[in-house]
This record gives sequence, C-alpha cells and structure tokens, in this order.
Amino acid sequence: MDRLRPQDPHRIGEYRLLGRLGEGGMGQVYLARSERGRTVAVKTIKGELAAEPDFRRRFADEIAAAQRVGDRWTAPVLDADTDAATPWVATGYIAGPSLHEVVGRDYGPLPERSVALLANGLGHALRAIHGAGLVHRDLKPSNVLMTIDGPRVIDFGIARALEPGPGGGVTRTGATVGSPGFMAPEQVRGQQVTPASDIFCLGSLLAYAATGRTPFGALDSGVHILMFRIAEEEPDLDGLPEALRPLIASCLAKEPERRIGVDELLARTQPDVTSRDPWLPGALVAQLGRHAVALLDSESPVSRVDIPVLPGQPRTDPAPPPPAVPTADPTPRPAAQPGGGSVPPPPGPPGAPSQAAQAAQAAQPSWPGARPAPRPTPLPSPYSMPSGSYLPPSGVGQPGTGGWQAGPAGQGAAKGGGWRDRKAPLAALVASGLVLVVLAVVLVTRLGGSDGNAVDEAYLGVWQGEYSTAGDEARELRFEIAEGGEGELVGNALTLTPEILCAYDVRLDSFDDGLHFTEESNWSVPEGQVTEACRDNSTVQTLRLAEGGEEMVWTYGEQEATLSRGPDRSDEAVPEALLAEWEHEFTDRDGNDWRDVITIEQGAVGDKLLRYVRTEQDDDEVECVWENRLVRVAGEQLTFGPDQLAETGRDATCGVYASIRVRLKEGDQDTLQINWLDALDDDPAEHQRND
Repeated sequence: MDRLRPQDPHRIGEYRLLGRLGEGGMGQVYLARSERGRTVAVKTIKGELAAEPDFRRRFADEIAAAQRVGDRWTAPVLDADTDAATPWVATGYIAGPSLHEVVGRDYGPLPERSVALLANGLGHALRAIHGAGLVHRDLKPSNVLMTIDGPRVIDFGIARALEPGPGGGVTRTGATVGSPGFMAPEQVRGQQVTPASDIFCLGSLLAYAATGRTPFGALDSGVHILMFRIAEEEPDLDGLPEALRPLIASCLAKEPERRIGVDELLARTQPDVTSRDPWLPGALVAQLGRHAVALLDSESPVSRVDIPVLPGQPRTDPAPPPPAVPTADPTPRPAAQPGGGSVPPPPGPPGAPSQAAQAAQAAQPSWPGARPAPRPTPLPSPYSMPSGSYLPPSGVGQPGTGGWQAGPAGQGAAKGGGWRDRKAPLAALVASGLVLVVLAVVLVTRLGGSDGNAVDEAYLGVWQGEYSTAGDEARELRFEIAEGGEGELVGNALTLTPEILCAYDVRLDSFDDGLHFTEESNWSVPEGQVTEACRDNSTVQTLRLAEGGEEMVWTYGEQEATLSRGPDRSDEAVPEALLAEWEHEFTDRDGNDWRDVITIEQGAVGDKLLRYVRTEQDDDEVECVWENRLVRVAGEQLTFGPDQLAETGRDATCGVYASIRVRLKEGDQDTLQINWLDALDDDPAEHQRND
C-alpha cells in the first residue's frame, strides 16, 4: 500500500481514506474505513470513462449484479455511487497479497497440492459469479488475493461496463477488457465473451501458479506476440506436475465448448476433508500473517491541509478514529474475512471457544463440505524460511491421497531531426492466535490518534518555487503542508530536476522558529529512482515563514530558495486557455515529414496531464507517445516532469527527454511555447492550437 498523494481526496462518501492500494484500467483503488470501523477497498472511476454516454448505465447494472454474488470466495460489493461526478464502488477489503505478488516476488511457484486447492477455491468463485449472470473477463493473478483460509477473487463483473453496448458504448483506445497473457482466444479476436472465457483465463492462471510463467510466453514478450500465441498456438505446459497437466490443458482448449465446466473442475479438485494441513506451505502461511500486520501497520491516515472530497460528494468533517478494537460485522466469522480485515472479534459469552481456538479453525482451508480439523500441536519454528524448504506430504496429487483428489484425465534514439530529437510448517503458529494478537496490538497502536498540533496555521497550504544549483541546473520545489505534531507526517513534497521527479512525504522533526522536517520517499519518475536519487532523506530541512506571510524560505544545508504560495489542490488546476491540442509539423534531415501533437488535459498536480504523440505525416503511423506529470502551476505557465514513454511504434526508437515548461506566447493565444529544463535559454519550440 502507498501513502495518499496531494491530489487524493480525504473522504469518499462515508469512507475515510487511509492509503492507495493500486491503479487499474478503470481508476484508482484506495484503502478506506467506514464510519462503523469496517475496512474496505474503494475504487474510483476515471473521468474519461465516466464521460462516456452509456458507461454510467452499464456500471450501475454491473454493480447491481455484482451485489448479488455474495460468495465467501469473492470480495463483496458493499456500496457505490454511480451518479457522483467521479463514480465509485466500495468492496470488502481482503488482507492478503495477490497471487502475482506471492508467485512473482515473494515465494515462487506453489506446490502441486496448493495449486489444486487454488483451482477449487477459484472454481467456487466462478460458479457464484456466473450464477449472478456475470462474466469476470479479467481473471488474472493480480485479481486473486491469497488468505490463510483460501483464495479470494476481486474485480468481478464490473469490468463488463467497459465493453461497448448496443448503443455504441466505449470506443476509446485501450477499452478492451482483459490482460495480455491472461485472455481467452475469443477476447483476443473481439468475439463474444462467455463463462467459458473465464475458464480459459483460469487455466493460464493455474499454469502461472504452478510454474511461475504463463503458458503463452513471458509477460514482457509484447502484447501482440502474446495475443497471437493465445489465439493461434498451443500452450507450453512444460514444467507442470503431471497430475495437474490434464486439468489445466482442459481449461486451455481453443474452442469454448471443449473447455472443462465449473462443476467438473470442482469435482476433480475436491479437497481431502481428512487433511489437517493448511492449504498453503507453512512458510507462506506465516508470510501472510506478516503481510496482514504490515498492512495494518500502515493504515494511519496522513493529516493534510484542506483535502477535498471527490467532486459531487458532500463535504464532511473527518470522522473520529474508530475504537481500538472495532465492533465486529454481523457476519459471525471468527477470523480474517473478506472486507473485515484481520480484526479479532470481541470476547464471546461464557463457555464460548477462545480466540485461539477460533483462529485454529480459521487457519484451516474451509472448503465447502469439509469437516473442522483438530487443532495441531504448536511447533516452534523460525519466522523466516527459504521458499524451497516446504516438502509436501508424500503422495500429494495422487488419486485419493494427500490434500486433494485428482479426477480422471481431462481433454486432455527517436527518428527525425526535429527539435525534440535532442540529446516444519508454521500453520500451528498462525493457528495459535499469535497473528490475531499482534494485529490487535497494532490496531490499538495505530488508531490511537495524535495528541499534537505543532505546525503553525500560517505555514499550512501549498508553497512552490525554483532555484539553481552550483552548475546552474534549474530545479523546482513544491511543498504542501498540513496540520500535525512532532514525529508525524505533515505533508508532501515534489522535487524536480531536468531528469528526475521525486515525490516525498514530509515528517515533522520539530517546530520552533520554523518547520524542521525530514523526507521519506514515495514515488518517482523515472520509476526505480526511489532507491537511488529519490531515497529517504534523513537530513533536516527547514521552512521559515518570511515577513508578511506570503513567502517561505527553504533551507537545506547551504542551499536556499524563496517559495511563494501556490494554488490550492484542485481537480481543475490547468488554466482553460491551455486545454487543447497543439500541433507542430517538421521535416527531418532525411526528408521525412513528421507531425507532433501535444494534448493538455484538466487534472491535479501529480497527474499525467500532457500527452505528446509523434506520427509520420504520410500514413499517420504512430512513432512515439510520451506522457508527463504536472508538477507546478504558476499563472498560465505549467511545469511538467520528465518523459514517461507510453507507446512505441513498430521499429521505432523513442528516447525520453527532460522536464518541460509550457506557456502561451505573449500576445498570441494560439501558440504554445515549450522549453526543456536543461535548456531554458534556448529559443522555445512552438506548437499551434489545433481546433
């Protein structure tokens, strides 16, 4: 989970935002807490989607259908507002990493028994989704969350709102539903998508879980190569355990009618109800517990100045922190559950099972029809275990033995010379209730609130400016300061050089004659600079209010800059006069004709609001597409961070370039002037308004 950024809202509906969980094709996903103390995931919908004529109607229909699913193998849809200026939907929060994180980063391929039980759990989820009249359409490892008592499917059904409807629907580029590597042939070909499409995606997902790779090539092979292989070539099933190969092959049949059905899949992966072992290796079970602790450890919301609610939502004062141990939801589950987080329940009546006993039951994979297993004897074991140290029980994967029962074999440098072309398992440890106790302690600690308000009110708000280094390199600074006490996060900072944009969280060190702070890295452009140029900075910096209160002096060692008040955070930070397409045509030294088009969109500081597209004039083939994040608004001059390469045409070599400033030419509202931060003294490049 990432910290909230300056442009993020403070509340959405009744939900108080705690952090950013991720971003997908439909919009941003936040971790949030309801006024009752329930932890949820809130997804907001991108503005360009919400503006599509039929999107809201389809989105509302999908929400209504998704609310009917109500299965324990999915994240329940709890709330939504499809009429808000920025539509949103709230689902139950699941405290577990994704299958993609487990296999691709933390643990590696899963053992045979775990993959079979994963297939069974996902089969139950698909049966519930399909039974509600939905098709998932994007079943992939990042949409499967791993918990101690089984997998959970998220983002089901809602994705269908992206598809064109009878009246036209979405026609924008990139609206195709599905993820390369985890699509069905009919999705690739643009044909009708059915429940059988989800079965094909499940086959690719299970192959990934068992081998660490997809059956149609590496995910970085290229979108077109992956799609061609999915549509035309047979899957590569090398490395799959023999007992799993027929099952997965029967999911990956090219023709939908030849694929295995959900009921048969469930029959062939029926769990052994006599097994006492958890469904995942012991080391991974312990890791899931630590993951839940880490998530709770980061769920304290950052106090920020005048943080708006989303457009269309009523402004309300921040809700008070929930009690140390929130009231349990009505659903009588004793341990981690979809949407509730891993919060221990209140004490039961006299004679009720203890929390440890309840946790022991929850740690078992509670598949339908399984009998409660006896609690295993606790075994001492280190917290960290190499991923290869788990040895599955002998006979796992053989018919009638081990943890699952295998059924019968199934079916079976940029072109041109233009001005831009410059330079023992741990299940018993978890079952003992230790994880739940730790979670409770962390929850009490993290939600206790702050008892300080040390920052003077005059310092609150946005402060921005620029300065030069000894080498005359232009740099820009932007601070957004909020209320808070010593040791707390009290704002955000952006630092821009010609080549790197760094985003930090500001932690208050002390406040006396000025605001003394250190910085903690958050994100960067280019990505990966957080561990290099944008790493945490423990050297204390200072902001001091100048006389009159309209300027701030920033000092960092011998460096100093004078900052002025900037515009408040707004979803409409860009001046109207700059919102347009701006075109420039040129001929390179080889005689090739090119057209460059800059599009500036409305949005907030930190968003990608500038899109730069280069095409050949003769055939309009896209050569390169760059995107840039807005860093500063100073009147009608905008500063954008360095290029992020978004798209490359066939055989093209597209470089990335420095941060830029754009402004209207003096006395000419139809000419946009551009300078790069590493060459501010050069004559500006000019684009003409394209009406």
